[in-house]
Amino acid sequence: SNSFGVTSLARGGVGDYTVTWSTNFANTDYACAITSSHASDLNDAMIPNIRSAAVGTLRYGMGTPTTPTALNDHDHAVIACGTQ
Repeated sequence: SNSFGVTSLARGGVGDYTVTWSTNFANTDYACAITSSHASDLNDAMIPNIRSAAVGTLRYGMGTPTTPTALNDHDHAVIACGTQ
């Protein structure tokens, strides 16, 4: 598989992830988007929440629509754009 600028993706616990970029961003003003698929209805969708952004890492969680801070594992994708 291709890494597309990602060195690693670590799971710190249920629904808690940290992505490490292969090249640091120039600052923490980069933009990122996290998407999640859902199975049969909107209640299966996950809401991403960014916990911390550093020039070399992004930590985020995946929560449910009813309780965004109650983390769950779910299929998702991450993209980031900015000056490196």
